[in-house]
Amino acid sequence: MKKLLAGMAVLALAMVYGCGGGGVTNTGSDDATFGSIGDLPRATSPMTSTTTTSSMSKSLAKAATTGLTLGSASEADFSANSSRGACEITNIVKESIGSAAQADQILCYVGTMNDSFDNLVDANGDAIDIYDGQYHIFNLNISDDDYAPDRIKMKIVKDSNGSITSFEMFMCANSPAGPVQNEYTSQEINGTAFTMRAVGNHADQEGTGSHAVDVTGTLNDSGVFVEKIITTANSGTWGSDQGASYGVLTQVPGEFDFSGYRYGSYQDPENGEGSYEDAIYGAGELLNDTSANIQLLAMGDGAVQFSSAGLSGEEEWVHQDSEAWDGDTTLPVDTNEFLEEALSGSLPDVSDVSIAFATDETWDCTDDVGVGIVDLPAASQENLNTACSAYGFDHEWIHCWEVIAFEPDE
Repeated sequence: MKKLLAGMAVLALAMVYGCGGGGVTNTGSDDATFGSIGDLPRATSPMTSTTTTSSMSKSLAKAATTGLTLGSASEADFSANSSRGACEITNIVKESIGSAAQADQILCYVGTMNDSFDNLVDANGDAIDIYDGQYHIFNLNISDDDYAPDRIKMKIVKDSNGSITSFEMFMCANSPAGPVQNEYTSQEINGTAFTMRAVGNHADQEGTGSHAVDVTGTLNDSGVFVEKIITTANSGTWGSDQGASYGVLTQVPGEFDFSGYRYGSYQDPENGEGSYEDAIYGAGELLNDTSANIQLLAMGDGAVQFSSAGLSGEEEWVHQDSEAWDGDTTLPVDTNEFLEEALSGSLPDVSDVSIAFATDETWDCTDDVGVGIVDLPAASQENLNTACSAYGFDHEWIHCWEVIAFEPDE
């Protein structure tokens, strides 16, 4: 299924945050301290490289040397002899991490834009303290993108120790009727507990879509993840095609498990109307997860159970299977420890994906909440995207059913 992007959500917040120095520190307790927005952990921040006692860790045998790099994974990495399960889970894990990384680009842009937006003042000429725990509203002037946001409202809160505990942002895009909200994102840090929420919608020449990402995790005293759960939902329409997906990616150092599904309908130029409904549950090895560059992440050994059903014209298919694979070759293997883990779970039930702003995630984009609206200088999306390429995938969806044939069950 085609990846839904909320790319401009990541740009908007960057336009107003100024890094305040500092860096992640430890105050002698079990909690890290985050002095500036640039210090905050990110949804795809590295996992710890030390042995953990995470309740989610399975400590399964990991044998892959290089694995399949997610940042460059494509159909060329698979052949007719490859594992169909390895191909499908590569798509899904890449999609889940890529969705979470959209919010992470916010923090990358912060550092990139730091020097450009020092000494901001409000409509009265008074200096703006971004960290005062109050809402601030800004008009944006972003070049290089006709779909860029036009206005944001944001707030950052610090505790008595000067450590950021939360931020939130509402974002609006221009329309013939005026600015209309299209994004919301927030982050909370309570001791070692991390949560993040991002939800929104977008429209461009290719179609319309909605997306939601929720991340929960546990940090160590260095602000690095010990465990993490990324929940994603996407839905969209592209011409006569439409689809949706939902998934839960659980991540601990060196390994992951995933449960999710996708469904949709499409127009096949040769066979007419088609539809599909797929579900998958699996576990695997994730290499290079201590790196801050998600393009270096690689899929290693793993295993899944999966089901696929659909209709193409008058042809129907149903297929259910389980499979383990070698992470360095993508070839099937008879068994590994991940297969036992994959078979211990259940395939998720496919249900409707519904994505919408909650009441506290909405904002009337014309309301200045009594603080006035400040115009920001022009900025280029192209420059920021180049500087923060470590948080982006190419989002190429691998058509596994075309590369790796299978015999339907019926």
